[in-house]
Amino acid sequence: MHNDIFIALETTNVNLDCDAPVSNVGKGPAKPYHLGYHLYDALCAPTVSANQNNIFFADFNRIEYRLAEKISSNVDSTIWTITLRQGVISNYGNELTAVDVKWSYDRLLRMQAIGMWRAYNIAGIDINNGIKILDKYTLEYKLVGPNPVFPRFLCFATGAIIDSTEAQKHVTKDDLNCLKFLAENQCGFGSWTISKWDESFLELLPKNNNFTKDIPINKVTYVSALSRKKALDMFNSNQVNILAGIYPDEARQLQGKNDRLLQARTNHSFLELNQTKEPFNDLMLRQEIQMHLDRIKIIQDGYFGYAEEQKSILQPNSPEYNENAFKRFIKSKLKEKSEYQNKTKEAITLAIPSSQEAKRIAVIIKNLLKNYNIEVLIKEFNLIQKEETPHAYLRADCSHGICDSFYDIALDFAPPKGMPGRSFQVSRKSADLKKIRSADNSEKNKLYEEIDYEILSKAETIPIAGHHYLIGFKEQINPWVFTQEYLPMISLMWSAARYIIAPIR
Repeated sequence: MHNDIFIALETTNVNLDCDAPVSNVGKGPAKPYHLGYHLYDALCAPTVSANQNNIFFADFNRIEYRLAEKISSNVDSTIWTITLRQGVISNYGNELTAVDVKWSYDRLLRMQAIGMWRAYNIAGIDINNGIKILDKYTLEYKLVGPNPVFPRFLCFATGAIIDSTEAQKHVTKDDLNCLKFLAENQCGFGSWTISKWDESFLELLPKNNNFTKDIPINKVTYVSALSRKKALDMFNSNQVNILAGIYPDEARQLQGKNDRLLQARTNHSFLELNQTKEPFNDLMLRQEIQMHLDRIKIIQDGYFGYAEEQKSILQPNSPEYNENAFKRFIKSKLKEKSEYQNKTKEAITLAIPSSQEAKRIAVIIKNLLKNYNIEVLIKEFNLIQKEETPHAYLRADCSHGICDSFYDIALDFAPPKGMPGRSFQVSRKSADLKKIRSADNSEKNKLYEEIDYEILSKAETIPIAGHHYLIGFKEQINPWVFTQEYLPMISLMWSAARYIIAPIR
């Protein structure tokens, strides 16, 4: 099995299209983007490496080119020019050209799904003729405001480059976006091809696309595991040799002497407080919780050490992450020399996922709130009634590791239509984000710190931790799968949540 990879997946009944209509956002099993990166490749990708503690991370300050051969901008980062690699061939035998890129992005715009939100609303591509073909292999992107880190937004699987020559053969008047064909057929410029596919297995073989060379892996097989227990049992019995997106408790259950664990800095968690309900309609109380939450204890006892403190709305692996806003918040509160006092005993509901990790974290939160005369009923989400709105909840997976300041804030405080993840709405920051997008590059860091400070001070959203993404693997597998050459695996370092195997619902 050294050169044969077997990966557990909740279901192999998947949609091969890397984007989806907005009506499908948040519905059904999440499409595994790492599977998509076998079939499609990216224009570019962050370089993934390990720090001194052997924890992997995606470095979005070091972008490598993939389908793109060169990416450059004008002086104020509002016009970007992308030159494509020549000779890259799709699985239908067609060469990658600028027409494929433009058609793929035009499709995003028509579909108005999360791919459009990322590329146009967040990356800043102008919806009015923002992409122009200069020649067969060169395109120009016009942005609505300066974006000095625009290449970070060319890595998304939802912006996958489709072989438009083939796809357009299957476009009909009732299916202008080729949804039916792309759901069931690979039509990209990736380095792998599907050889077998049924309800139990999805097998991929390497192919020559004139870009990725010398792949030492014989095959990659996704194996359906309808429950997390089934996935763990399959790993322990050597039916699969990679188990991605596991919890700390599951990491402790890896039984074999050849089992190994990879840790990556991605994803993060928040405590959300409902300011429309007593007692959290009291700003001072929310600020007290922001100040006194024991993040170190949560990391040690809740995550078993597989996490790090988060004292910003940005996640810890974002290149611009710093704790200046949090320090400023603490300093301002200490100056006030006033403490919240609640003389009346309150009872609240804290909703949590059904994981053991969440239960441990909830106990720590419960003990903190006792100091404010608040009695906490911990209730799992699956027991929350349809019309019931909790006073607070633990958002254990914020479902992104994109590691960009604008994206971090936008996803949580100006999310796309239909994006799931919140039990109640918090204050939106759409207007502030528009100001940041249009601001001069020299002003952006200051504006990010200001919005961070405002959100931390409002204290509806309490950052808890940047928790590590855990991947169990067998020692015998070829270490090539954890190199930059294998895009599907390194994509887990920046675009991952723990629902590759069946989610804890």
